[in-house]
Amino acid sequence: MGIAGVRRLIKIQAKSKQDAFSKAYNGIMEQGCGGVNEAGNCSYRTEEGYKCGIGHLISDADYDSRIEDCGIGGMVDNTDLVNDHIKIDTHLTSSFLSGLQSCHDRAVRAAVTSESGFLKEFEYQMGEFAKINNLEIPNVK
Repeated sequence: MGIAGVRRLIKIQAKSKQDAFSKAYNGIMEQGCGGVNEAGNCSYRTEEGYKCGIGHLISDADYDSRIEDCGIGGMVDNTDLVNDHIKIDTHLTSSFLSGLQSCHDRAVRAAVTSESGFLKEFEYQMGEFAKINNLEIPNVK
């Protein structure tokens, strides 16, 4: 069974904070929109294949739909074991991943009331997150 009571590990595919940030940033910018389901809620992955920033850090093989509606922080800290005891496997802190997740989620909410749209809001949120965490905005591929 692996880690005490944990039946499934989902590995975050990032070597460093900068790598995680760059993959999330580039993934969103390349797909041109956020990971939002048809009900308007943020999703790690939508049925159409769109992903949120954290969704871009989870491989297709590791993705499990049971993580939807669960915050990344609780899964990393093992305080939010979902359904069949899924745990996020990462060396990154829950506060860093939660902050990264919040950039996407705040941009989704702000885009509803903003004239600038999701991508501009996402760029702004990620820019502020980069300053706080001493990260560099990547060049979009």
